[in-house]
Amino acid sequence: MSSKVIFTVSPVPLGATFRNQDVVISNEESKSILRVAAAQIENEYENALYFPTYEFCKYSQNVFLEDGRHIKPEIVDKIVQLFEYNYF
Repeated sequence: MSSKVIFTVSPVPLGATFRNQDVVISNEESKSILRVAAAQIENEYENALYFPTYEFCKYSQNVFLEDGRHIKPEIVDKIVQLFEYNYF
């Protein structure tokens, strides 16, 4: 049995950018590029998998702490449970 490589995209948004562009736009561009790269790798390599951490947080409600940037510990726990359920 070959080892699996599992990719994910962090749901934590960028806090700043050095580009002359709003950080919200830079964040979406960055996450999109990473997501496409992960999909290409997953499609090309049999042992590569993608775990949807970013999508879980983006499409769930009330996942961020008051700072709007960091994920609540109980959400992190849920993500870890889902990861373990799917891969172990």
